[in-house]
Amino acid sequence: MRVSWDLTQPVETHPLEDKLYTLHFSCLRDCKQVMEGGPWIFKGDAVILAPYNGFSKPCTIYLDMLAIWIRVHDLPNDFVDMVKSLAA
Repeated sequence: MRVSWDLTQPVETHPLEDKLYTLHFSCLRDCKQVMEGGPWIFKGDAVILAPYNGFSKPCTIYLDMLAIWIRVHDLPNDFVDMVKSLAA
């Protein structure tokens, strides 16, 4: 992921449990870029990120949302309201 994220400094990865890791960034700019960028995919799976203070129990961090964007071309006017409600 380091290449995809175009990081300037190394990032330390520490496994917590199956498919759950903590990342320790050496550079605040890199951390901000990764947290605000995306959506990210690794080996076909979505990468869901959340801030972590290092003291809380990892199970208390909710990883239940993934920000994505879609682009729909030539959407008929009848569908605009339905798409807005789905997006909300």
